[in-house]
Amino acid sequence: MEGVDIGILVVLFLSAIIGLLYGLLNILFSITAWIMAVLVAVKFSGWFSHMLEAYLEPVLRNVIAFAGVFVISLVIFTVLGYFVVKLLGRTGLTAADRLLGFFFGIGLGGAIITVLVFLAGFTAISKHEWWHEAVLIEPFQR
Repeated sequence: MEGVDIGILVVLFLSAIIGLLYGLLNILFSITAWIMAVLVAVKFSGWFSHMLEAYLEPVLRNVIAFAGVFVISLVIFTVLGYFVVKLLGRTGLTAADRLLGFFFGIGLGGAIITVLVFLAGFTAISKHEWWHEAVLIEPFQR
């Protein structure tokens, strides 16, 4: 077993444990908060950028506006997600939520590994002998 195989197993294991600890609802609301924060920042950063027109040059103004809207949106959506998860946690779905989080974590880890293997295929890494000898690379290349 090559070092890359051990790395893949570690990523899958850690993703599964994180999913088990946090639960499916918490992970889904966290991912949703990040996606919504990006969408809100893309939509409204231009408006906030105009407010900074007198103080900063255009590139810096756009970066600061985007970052500010993103951080504020992320905090708001994370707090909302926290309260929804706590509210839903009182329904007694904790064991099922954690079990589903475990499987979702494995899937998320697999998706991360698939993207990394795909990107590594465009580099010189995929030409090395250890890459071809790795047992767990091939399933993620399909």
